[in-house]
Amino acid sequence: MYNADYFGSFHVSEGIWMDPGEFEMDYGYQDDALQENFCDQTPLPEDWRSFASTEDPWEFQQQRAEVMQEEAAGPSSEFRACEVPELSFLDQFLAVVERVFRQCLRTKLGLLLEVGTPILFFCITVFLWSLWGTEQFTETNFVNYSHMQSFIDADFYMIYVCSRTPGGVHGLPPCNPGVPLDCKGDESTLPVKGLCVYASVGASLLLHAFLNSFNGRIAELPTLDALVVFQWLARKSLEMGSSPFGIYPKTRFSAITSSGMLYFVGDSTFLRGLTAELEKSSKFFNYVNGGIYNTMKEAERQFENNQFNWGIVHVRRADRQVLDAIIYLNATAVPDFDEVVSDAYPGGFQFDRAEMYVLSGYLTLQKLISEYYINQLSPTLRLNTTAYIASQAFVEYRQATFLMYARDILPLIFVLAFLYSVSTRTKAIVLEKEMRIREAMLIMGMKDVVIYAVWLVRSVSIDFFVCIVISILLKCTYMTQSDPFIIFCVFFLFTLTTIPLSGLLSAFFSKARLASLLSPIIYFILTLPTMATSETNSALTIIFALLSPSAFVTILQHILADECARGFSAKKLADSLYEPKTVVVLCLMLVDFFIYFILMLYLDAVIPKDWGTAKHPFFFIIDPIRWYFSKGDVYEGGGPDGRAPDGVFEHDEEEEEEIVVRICGLRKVYWRGGKRFTAVKNLYWNLREGEISVLLGRNGAGKSTTLNMMTGMVRPDGGDCYVYGLSVRHQLSRVRREIGFCPQHNILWPELTCREHLEFFAKIKGLKGAELEKAVQRMLHETDMLEKIDFPAMRLSGGQKRKLSLGLAFVGQSRLVFLDEPTAGMDVGARRHIWELLRRMSSSHTILLTTHYMDEADLLGHRIGIMKSGSLQCSGSSLFLKSRLGLGYSLTIAMVPDADFDSIHQIVEENIPNVLFLGYSGFHLSYCLPMSEASNFSELLYSIEGHANYGVCGYSISAATLEDVFLRVSQGLDEIRMHDEDYSFLWNCALTRSPSLRQFCVLMKKRFQNAFRDRRMQCFQLVCPFFCVLLAMLLGLVSFKKNQELNLSFDLYNEKVLLDTAQCEDFWGEKPLLSNLIVNETHFGNAVELGSYTSDTWFSHEMPRYASISCIDRDLYWKMGKINPIIMLHNTSAIHQTGVTMAAFYQLLYKNISSGRGNISWSIGALRGGVDSLSSIEVILMGTILMIPFTFFPSNPVAWVVKERECGALQLQKIAGLRLMIYWLSNFLFDMAAYLVSVIFVVIIFAVFRRDEYVGPDTVGALLTLFFVYGFTSTIAGYLVSFFFSEHSTAQMVVMAAGFVLGFLLLMVVFIFSLLEKTKDLSDHLRWPFRILPTYSIGECMINLSNFRQMKMRGLVNSAFDGNITGYPIVFLAVEFPIFLLLLLFIEHPKRRRYWSRHFYSVQRSTNQEIPDQDTDVEEERNAVYMAKQMGIVNSVVTVCGLHKKYSNGKVAVRNLTFGVLPGEIFGFLGTNGAGKTTTIAMLCQQLLPTSGSAAICGHDILEESSEALKCIGYCPQFDACLELLTVEEQLQLYAGVRGIVRRQCDNVVSGLLQLCELVEYRDTLAHELSGGNRRKLSVAIALVGGPRVLFLDEPSAGMDPIARRGLWNAIEAVSDNCSVVLTTHHLEEVEVLAHRVAIMVDGTLRCIGDQTHLKNKFGSGYEMSIRIESAELYEPIVKFVTEMFPNATLNEFKGQRFVYTLPRDASISDTFRILRDNKELLGITDYSVSQTSIEQVFLRVIGEIETDF
Repeated sequence: MYNADYFGSFHVSEGIWMDPGEFEMDYGYQDDALQENFCDQTPLPEDWRSFASTEDPWEFQQQRAEVMQEEAAGPSSEFRACEVPELSFLDQFLAVVERVFRQCLRTKLGLLLEVGTPILFFCITVFLWSLWGTEQFTETNFVNYSHMQSFIDADFYMIYVCSRTPGGVHGLPPCNPGVPLDCKGDESTLPVKGLCVYASVGASLLLHAFLNSFNGRIAELPTLDALVVFQWLARKSLEMGSSPFGIYPKTRFSAITSSGMLYFVGDSTFLRGLTAELEKSSKFFNYVNGGIYNTMKEAERQFENNQFNWGIVHVRRADRQVLDAIIYLNATAVPDFDEVVSDAYPGGFQFDRAEMYVLSGYLTLQKLISEYYINQLSPTLRLNTTAYIASQAFVEYRQATFLMYARDILPLIFVLAFLYSVSTRTKAIVLEKEMRIREAMLIMGMKDVVIYAVWLVRSVSIDFFVCIVISILLKCTYMTQSDPFIIFCVFFLFTLTTIPLSGLLSAFFSKARLASLLSPIIYFILTLPTMATSETNSALTIIFALLSPSAFVTILQHILADECARGFSAKKLADSLYEPKTVVVLCLMLVDFFIYFILMLYLDAVIPKDWGTAKHPFFFIIDPIRWYFSKGDVYEGGGPDGRAPDGVFEHDEEEEEEIVVRICGLRKVYWRGGKRFTAVKNLYWNLREGEISVLLGRNGAGKSTTLNMMTGMVRPDGGDCYVYGLSVRHQLSRVRREIGFCPQHNILWPELTCREHLEFFAKIKGLKGAELEKAVQRMLHETDMLEKIDFPAMRLSGGQKRKLSLGLAFVGQSRLVFLDEPTAGMDVGARRHIWELLRRMSSSHTILLTTHYMDEADLLGHRIGIMKSGSLQCSGSSLFLKSRLGLGYSLTIAMVPDADFDSIHQIVEENIPNVLFLGYSGFHLSYCLPMSEASNFSELLYSIEGHANYGVCGYSISAATLEDVFLRVSQGLDEIRMHDEDYSFLWNCALTRSPSLRQFCVLMKKRFQNAFRDRRMQCFQLVCPFFCVLLAMLLGLVSFKKNQELNLSFDLYNEKVLLDTAQCEDFWGEKPLLSNLIVNETHFGNAVELGSYTSDTWFSHEMPRYASISCIDRDLYWKMGKINPIIMLHNTSAIHQTGVTMAAFYQLLYKNISSGRGNISWSIGALRGGVDSLSSIEVILMGTILMIPFTFFPSNPVAWVVKERECGALQLQKIAGLRLMIYWLSNFLFDMAAYLVSVIFVVIIFAVFRRDEYVGPDTVGALLTLFFVYGFTSTIAGYLVSFFFSEHSTAQMVVMAAGFVLGFLLLMVVFIFSLLEKTKDLSDHLRWPFRILPTYSIGECMINLSNFRQMKMRGLVNSAFDGNITGYPIVFLAVEFPIFLLLLLFIEHPKRRRYWSRHFYSVQRSTNQEIPDQDTDVEEERNAVYMAKQMGIVNSVVTVCGLHKKYSNGKVAVRNLTFGVLPGEIFGFLGTNGAGKTTTIAMLCQQLLPTSGSAAICGHDILEESSEALKCIGYCPQFDACLELLTVEEQLQLYAGVRGIVRRQCDNVVSGLLQLCELVEYRDTLAHELSGGNRRKLSVAIALVGGPRVLFLDEPSAGMDPIARRGLWNAIEAVSDNCSVVLTTHHLEEVEVLAHRVAIMVDGTLRCIGDQTHLKNKFGSGYEMSIRIESAELYEPIVKFVTEMFPNATLNEFKGQRFVYTLPRDASISDTFRILRDNKELLGITDYSVSQTSIEQVFLRVIGEIETDF
């Protein structure tokens, strides 16, 4: 087989040199001889191997000529890609399902978290339940006379209380001096002093015995005196014990401690008589009598002014007919009024219901006032009863203690269990949009409905499994009584609603990380309305149920309440106990699913996106109308022709069937800054079948917009595009079935393999079975990816990802393929491979290509269009454009450094008088020779060859290139500015004497400028905290404004109620009547029999039965000796029944006395003056909401620091001389200033809403102290955490989420553990380590402050600074601040970094290692560098000695690298992708530490003298290290300040850099608004700030168009006299023009080094002759001609009708040029060039030799 040096074998079909082994693959190619029909799978010819293995070159060329003749006739239609048939929904659905399934298998951790996180939450609740367990209770009757004890008598307890005050206390016996006393406690708030309890009992024991005597057992209602004394005793000495965050639930303890003055309002005559009677009957009434007031306002004012209050007795009416009275007590003394009958009643006696009515004194006052009223109206009656209170008997029952205590918290935990799922799904949807994968799938024919269907199926499948597991888990643990199917249905229906909810949230985001940050917060907020609103308002609940998390909470509350009773079943769905009924809320949740789904589809369609077309808000109306009126019409026109009037356009005789794409007047208008901007102006253009059309233009010319309109990603404002006769505007779905698409970015899923990607896109195109497999294998072979067939995309290099993306565009049956800069970022070798692929594909596909590589367009393009400012300027073949727009021939002369420039220039002008001098760059002279002077070219070349002594080391001459055409069309050669200005002033700037102050000022200015424009930072720093605190305050207004009054009558129950009585006829008469009450007189003789009766009929009575009364119990009378004993039995499921029973007793009694004409009405009210009492759920919820903003605050400093590190700006600032102490100080001061602004807003909101628990006189100091120390500590902690992150969005998300979730969960753990006696100590111990987390500390403090006044009233604390309020958390935060600060300074200390680097680094470890087969030039360079180092000679500004870098994964990036860069030298540093260039520069710029070896910049070692070395460096990294929200000028001002340039020179420096880098017009443009090319210019300008002696430019021209690249070249040339430049690039022309010396690096080693002439002579074969012909038919004549005229010529390459020959070194360029010129028309040569071997050929030769070594 024919060999041509390193190029391998010549591909039969296209003249492509390939490795012979590749022919062993059994796959087809795109030419007629070898192509495998894509549609019919025609097999290869049987003799293809023999044909391909021809050894004789001439015979091979003969065969090739035959093939080319066949190709000239055009590819046969039977080998073209077929029209794609319409695919069924099922085919695409199954393809997407398979892909999603594979992704789930590859991302096991993500799937495990999605499935396991909800289950984990429920497992935690199960663990907590296991700590409580379930209690079993037997049948009990509380009335048992055989075991009567003396302590049921209230007076029994008074015998242990005495007074030791001199003079005594009236009503209390003096203390016995010889008996030990317990007098401990604070009496400062008591009206009496010296109150003691005999020590044999003790005050605490006595109090607990008194309080517990009312726990269900029969007990006498305490007298007024007993109540007052025990109120005093409780206030003095009752120890409440520890309670979670100071939350004390409403219990008998809170009832007895709510004591103080008692005020009277109403009829003064009645009240004077009442108080006089109370003074006579009570010894201590005078101590609590607060007086009589005419109005409630007067009494309330007194109530608010006094710290200790008992209540207000308001007698609203007191005459002969009616007594209407209400007693207002402290809200902490009475049960909540919102619940009348407990929905969570498990059975038996439940604590802290009846006891609160007893111990608050309500029943005592109610009894006393009622009897006084009756006695006043019936003086002869003289009513005097003894009331006893007891619980009704109950049957056996079981109680889940965990549910009883935690059922208010559990709904919140259950909802938050699915928070991760919502966040993950929202992020996944947005991520596909952000990566533009979804839009790419749609472009290539995927149906939108398929994407939604698969997403829904996947989510439903996961949720179905999760809900089954949860249902089983709950049924087996603490929800044993409820129907598991109902539980499953409720959970599953809720998870169904979260699926479209995630999609709905995703519609508002374009960045996945922002979605993952905000979606959990939004989801949590949707939970709050129901959790925060305890009112049982049916309408409000229905409104809240439109938020599915709130609806879910409501249903859970119903289920958990019933689980506490008898369990939730299907019958309970319509239970009237709940309003609205559970079934209504369940139906609303189902409605939510459809509402969310419709909104998701609608908003996803109409909300503008970064990519894709946003529909009109009324598209559902407009589109059908548009379709109806356009039905049957064919829209051909697009308005006037927008092509340039003076443009040049080639008009071929195009046959109709050859045109497959017609662009008819496409137009797109945008609004920018309030002005109309036309991106594409009425574009007309056609694409022909089987051709590659290339669209060129500068950045912003309209190329991408055109492609977006053609693919449907952007809706055109005018015109249309027809693809195979189908309209893009009206038949987009059918058009997209014909399209393959490769955008600028990679449309790949990281976890899928190459095979799986290709299979998926082939399947959505309709391929199946063997056809699918062959297409995939063929595409893998064509893209040279067979070795990576099973590699996931995340493990591919950048070039390999581009190849795979290309393969995705061609796989399947797409006839039209769009390629948007497919070779961007590839090295030369990879680009050439892609060119070969595209040439092969062009015969069976129509391709539209955009690129910035002019040689790529010239080689590949059959037709080329050039756009400028949205208009098509010219179009035609490359030959046509060059013939019409080319300026002539291009002559480039290469010179040695000391060449005689003037003499050489004179020779050119003498021979060609009309020559146009283009410029001088990198010792290269460039001229444009007019075609009219072609006859003089030979003489000119002879003259140049004859004057080699002038310093000419080589030259080349060629016809006009496509780049010349592009430059002329896009800008004009006369406009390309040369930098003749002197920029030496950039290196002669005066530096400030106080660089630290200068740096501090510019860094603070940077933060303020960024913050002013950073909407995201403003959102998380100001807006979100403001609204979170505002929301907490508003919810407080709604949720805590409960019913303040309750009428105590049987009308409370919305149904008839049964009252069993015994011996009550004497009091009420035979037929007592009362609204909603049925009295059943049992005639039992005592309460014991009555109690037994109620237990025996527990399950048989039809009506609710909440109370029983035994009116005349003679057995009790004989036992206790009390007259008229009345025993009131109550069912504790009715929370207020004791008050209702007492009121009903006296109401029926008075009705009987007054013959039905009178009435007694009693009500109860709650007063919130003084100290408010919030329920545990309210306090926890309030604390949680207030904790949210404080999780935002530390996330912002973290995000900023990581962002600066991530984008590389921090490294550039370090290179510029940034002092880290100044950096952290400026950040800290700014972050604290921003934090204080937020805190001020928070405090203002507290003040506006009058939240005295936070900003009251006694709490505001603690609050502000807490805020300050939290700000200090959390900010520094955020800086420490930042070192664990490399992406700022991830850092912000994790810090925010971790702070909130951990803070919330830890608060929940402490709270729940504190509820159970056996875990209360554990709860107390856990607080100490939990306080290390700042968010926990501030959450605990906010909750404690909410309850501070309750605790203070109970005497537990004295100040808000007490340890149990804010003291201990503040101490923790204050101690953490200096610790965190010292850790930060230690981590960032330069000495520590140097020590760390020395610990893992050795100068000698590899300096003497030699690379085998090293080039002699490389060895000479290494020896010269080491010799200079040993002799102490510093003749290089960059010295690299044995530099070695090995990563932790074992990969060696740089191997024993040694070279030097001379002063003023432009050093071209070349290599393939992954060769180690960027790693080398990163080590020299101190971004990475070397593993071994050494390097010095300007004589300063990069490790030992790192700061001095950095001062000499300017660095333009491979990425754009720009701060996006600063303008171009602000960025340069920043770096000038960091460099220490004095203020007066900064403006001149910035202006000079803007002019040098052609950024003057973008001076005030934000960095993120710049095009990619202009961002690269800004990076170069930043690198030049301060006049560095060494400039490192890592691919500075990446993404630039040719004009921008030339501008950059001029800038580099202009500054090269003042500094050395180390340049890496994939544009080898750049090196050709600029570099003085070139080094080529492969696989971490240096393979060659030297000046260009030396390398060309060493690795080149002489000269390079390029010939392009008109058609492939001329192949054989050209081969014969070259063989005859240039017998020593060697064919290197034939591609795209272009021959590349190598001529020997002794060949004459002038003779060669003359021969080609004379035979041009005879041989059909379109253009030709003769030049010395290019750097590109040297590069390919070097990397080719390396490849053959392996």
